[in-house]
Amino acid sequence: MMESNYLISQLANEIARVRLKQQLTQVDLAKKLRCSPKLVRCFESNEKIPSFKKILQICEVLEFSLGEFLNRAEFT
Repeated sequence: MMESNYLISQLANEIARVRLKQQLTQVDLAKKLRCSPKLVRCFESNEKIPSFKKILQICEVLEFSLGEFLNRAEFT
């Protein structure tokens, strides 16, 4: 369970990192995902866990592969 919580936390951080690297606001990303900025904020702050389908959509919109994320995640 600890590893899955860590993975979700890393996903939240990675969404924010890639979004900022692309100079997108949470509002910009929300528009591309067709969701509310509040939902993007909740994903990035780890308040809500995106569905697998939404994770894939986020990866597509940010041009970031799920494989890249998994390779970046460090399990200690």
